[in-house]
Amino acid sequence: MSQKGKKNDQVLLFPGAEGWEIWRGNESLSLLKATAEREALSVDGVPGGNLTMAFPVRDVSAAPFVAATGDKEMFRDLADLHLERSGLRASDAAGSLSDCFTLRTDEEEALLLPVVLSPPPEGGLPKKSPKAFDISARCLPMPPNAVVLWREFGRWVFAVSDAKGQTVYFQALPGALFDQQLAREVALGTAQLSMQEVLSATLEKCEIWTGEGEFPPSDESQAALSKYLELDVQAVRKPSPRIPEVVSHLLPADIRAERVAMQKARQTKLAVAAGVIAYLGLIGFLTYKFNDAKTRTEIAEKRAAASNPVAEEVARFTSKWDELQPVVENEYWPIEQYFRAYQAAPKDGLRIKVAEMHNEVQFQAGQGASLKRFMILEGESTAPEQALEFGENLKKSDYFSSFEWSIKSPRQTNTGAWSFIYETSLAL
Repeated sequence: MSQKGKKNDQVLLFPGAEGWEIWRGNESLSLLKATAEREALSVDGVPGGNLTMAFPVRDVSAAPFVAATGDKEMFRDLADLHLERSGLRASDAAGSLSDCFTLRTDEEEALLLPVVLSPPPEGGLPKKSPKAFDISARCLPMPPNAVVLWREFGRWVFAVSDAKGQTVYFQALPGALFDQQLAREVALGTAQLSMQEVLSATLEKCEIWTGEGEFPPSDESQAALSKYLELDVQAVRKPSPRIPEVVSHLLPADIRAERVAMQKARQTKLAVAAGVIAYLGLIGFLTYKFNDAKTRTEIAEKRAAASNPVAEEVARFTSKWDELQPVVENEYWPIEQYFRAYQAAPKDGLRIKVAEMHNEVQFQAGQGASLKRFMILEGESTAPEQALEFGENLKKSDYFSSFEWSIKSPRQTNTGAWSFIYETSLAL
């Protein structure tokens, strides 16, 4: 296929399963070239036309939320505040690395999708400067109310869509294997979206996309994912990407131009130094080498002397971190404990209103550190049997098997509902 593009052609640099892909077209795009390159700077053969670069999911963080206002003028400020609270605020010095997409809005609230792009590393931008930037998950046509998984640069990623097929969330998964850990990560992500009321409708299906030359995961792996998500899972052909009608405002700083300028400056300095050395002759060269070796030796000695306090501080930090290991282990993170309690609750007629999870390290003189975990669940049910069923499920749960539960009979409230308070503790 010819790589000469027309002036009005749309060209998309898109992250494929193993490397960057080049797509070209007008109303629809067709694959021009698939490469094994994972650095955009190393991709050759980008044709002429309007170039758009789609960043891979691994380089972008998504933080959707429901804003309690329909005033569009406040959306960007609310999105920036939400990103800052989430620890995702972008650095202004690296370009425009954040954007906010409005997915749903009415007079009282709106569903917003703020995103933050990691600063592109060296080699992260192509030789030809793109005219626009977006995200791969927004360039793929999504089925409505679905969870979709596909591969980018050798690892799995997933996205979640709403009833209109809009991408409301996306995330890169931690490994290249399609296993139980992957299924668990996807289930936790969708559960968090449900708790945040980001999804206005129930998810209907899960699709696994595979491109040309790719094989779908095994039936056992698909069955495991279906069990975690409680959705039908189907492997289908990955659709062709397309450029969104409204592209993002993401615009990273032109690090490529800066790098080329620095490289030219270094080459100029080396050429000047080589001329000086040649002019001075052998004696000047030997003198330079001697002084250079002496300077390097002095610097090395100073660094070695300065590294001793740093090494001691690292050792003390490591020791303290080991003491906190029971608190930070991800098996007992609050989101994990809440997810397990959520699984034990009846599907209808019961609502958890308050969930408190505590991991506390207590120090006693002469006895060292001890860990105390305790959890308090408060909620309401439409009938006492539902609350009692929830309590029995908690006691029978393998995850909470080492906890001691205090299950008290529910009490009827003035509204006719039945309230309950369940407490549990685990001392280590």
